[in-house]
Amino acid sequence: MTRQQVAGWYPLLLATASIGVANSVVFSLLSDLQDKYRFPNYGLGLIAGTGFLVGFVGQILLAPLADRGHSKTLLIAGLAMAVLGSVFFALSSSLLAFVCSRAVVGLSNSLFLPASRAIAVTIEPGNVGHRL
Repeated sequence: MTRQQVAGWYPLLLATASIGVANSVVFSLLSDLQDKYRFPNYGLGLIAGTGFLVGFVGQILLAPLADRGHSKTLLIAGLAMAVLGSVFFALSSSLLAFVCSRAVVGLSNSLFLPASRAIAVTIEPGNVGHRL
């Protein structure tokens, strides 16, 4: 692997970590949200599960775009959606708003993750299994 290929990994790894943080930070806040906003228990399940469900379905539908050469667009859109969803979550005060913001973060996962895998494959095609 050349020096340029190694340098190409760092922004991708940083962006992947950022997407992971945007997705998982909510779980440590669920009990505080329930105390502050008096959500029912099913509301916590909706908040937690919506991001997963949207991300799962979105990856099935959007992953082929990454394989067809749209990785850069998907990466940028995924990062933008993660920021948008996180800001929306921070400004939310109702169950519906929290669920919608989690859907946006789930969409960011479904945009970003397949594209990052497609790029990881192209950085060093000879060592795909190790890179993924």
